[in-house]
Amino acid sequence: EEEEAKLQNGGFLPCPAGGVPSGTALEEPLRSCRLRSEAERRGGAAAESPSPPRSPAGDAGSRALAVPGARTCRHRAEPAALPPAPLGFTDVNLNSRNTYEVSRRRSAPEHLPHGGTAPAEPAPPPQEPAERARHRVGIAGAGSSFAEFFTRNFFAKRTKELKPSVQSAPGWKLFGKVPPRENLPKDSKIIQQEYEARTGRMYKPPPPSARRKNIEFEPLSTTALILEDRPANLPAKSVEEALRHRQEYDEMVAEAKKREIKEAHKRKKIMRERFKQEENIASAMVIWVNEILPNWEGMRATRRVRELWWQGLPPSVRGKVWSLAVGNELNITPELYEIFLSRAKERWKSFSETNSENDIEDAGASVADREASLELIKLDISRTFPSLYIFQKGGPYHDLLHSVLGAYTCYRPDVGYVQGMSFIAAVLILNLEEADAFIAFANLLNKPCQLAFFRVDHSMMLKYFAAFEVFFEENLPKLFLHFKSYSLTPDIYLIDWIFTLYSKSLPLDLACRVWDVFCRDGEEFLFRTGLGILRLYEDILLQMDFIHIAQFLTKLPEDITSEKLFSCIAAIQMQNSNKKWAQVFASLMKDNKEGDKNHSPAPKS
Repeated sequence: EEEEAKLQNGGFLPCPAGGVPSGTALEEPLRSCRLRSEAERRGGAAAESPSPPRSPAGDAGSRALAVPGARTCRHRAEPAALPPAPLGFTDVNLNSRNTYEVSRRRSAPEHLPHGGTAPAEPAPPPQEPAERARHRVGIAGAGSSFAEFFTRNFFAKRTKELKPSVQSAPGWKLFGKVPPRENLPKDSKIIQQEYEARTGRMYKPPPPSARRKNIEFEPLSTTALILEDRPANLPAKSVEEALRHRQEYDEMVAEAKKREIKEAHKRKKIMRERFKQEENIASAMVIWVNEILPNWEGMRATRRVRELWWQGLPPSVRGKVWSLAVGNELNITPELYEIFLSRAKERWKSFSETNSENDIEDAGASVADREASLELIKLDISRTFPSLYIFQKGGPYHDLLHSVLGAYTCYRPDVGYVQGMSFIAAVLILNLEEADAFIAFANLLNKPCQLAFFRVDHSMMLKYFAAFEVFFEENLPKLFLHFKSYSLTPDIYLIDWIFTLYSKSLPLDLACRVWDVFCRDGEEFLFRTGLGILRLYEDILLQMDFIHIAQFLTKLPEDITSEKLFSCIAAIQMQNSNKKWAQVFASLMKDNKEGDKNHSPAPKS
């Protein structure tokens, strides 16, 4: 009957009613061979001692223990309602999950849940022939070796073929295997050995005696590397070369120590001078506060006060002395400042609302009106003492400087704003309150010299330049002739100095000291300071040509000190043929007026 069923089924044993499990067609050739040999081998033993008929429950329990992990084919719809199938076979699918289940059931069958155990085959009916019963017993006995065969041979081969794809699967550790670690980090000695084996070169470390044993220091720079031994792949130093290197290194160290000692002495000297200056300022402040300021009108012209004034004003009284020295000829009050400030704010507001209209109006306006525009003030403020970062936008004095300059443009629309005013206003703001700074600013720009320059009065400016050249030739004749040979006129370097009162060209502390004496002596000291700067750098300027002289005087060195500059200023004599500055300037003004009368056309009769 089996042979006939196999012939009808294409060489495979039929499956009971209920469906053909997946993978049966692939497994059947191997299974038929294995089961047939097992049945013939155990057939004799079953015939000699026939087993008594067992109940369905007992037969299921024994088969579950004999063949762990094996599943029987049954009807999938309602297996409990159908009669027991006459024959069942083990179903082992060709996938990794059945492999895991087979190994798990074999390792611990007693811990399997009731629902997870393989349902046993129902016992054969009583009328089943003995040969068929022996055949079923052979199938049950061969279950364990049957599962081992598939898991050991067939699935291992498949796993090995799918190794590259399985290693990256997320469930790899589920099967109790860990992928081998590739590219393990190698020790440096192993890498060196592999390199030596591949190249055939052997590294021999230098003998210990060749190295310096007593290292008193570690090289902290390339200078100390001169004492180090050469690498092993280079020729060793000779004794003479090592001694020469040692001598060179000692010379370098000695020079560095001398330089450090010299710099330390220089720093100490500067600190001593600073301490001495601070002590002098403290003592002078007591004199100014207690003696001079209470009796200003009676003591300002005395010799003692002028000497103290020349040494520099203490910062605590500098603003007060400046205000008293400049005066208030314009009779400006803080209330008047508030009025012009409110007008300036209204202009700013209207300018921001109708910016395009103002641009059209400015196109046909005068030069003074264009320079008084808010855009020019805003641009100039951003360039005022940029290293201090206090007048730029966001700084503590930005709005204050903007207010003072805006109020002045409303107060003097005939002058307006001219580039360079921001430096003068900034110096005053640093030493005075807002209203006091505006009052001093307005009165200072009302002086004849400043008014001539900020109004760009060319005739007056030329007279000031001519008076300057008179004293230039008197005090520095060589440099004067050198400038004449290059046709270098004073307007090239004096305009910037006068417009900003040296606050842009000199360091701020030095510029404040120049302002101190300027408030005492007036416009004369501005030109005297210019001659002092030329005297200080006379030797350097005599070796320069036109372009280099103009560049040098436009941007003076930053290391200029007050002691050197004021010593040169003191050496300048503001007298020419027993004439002082005011007399020389007055004679130039007189000559100019007489020339204008001679060149004027004759009146018609």
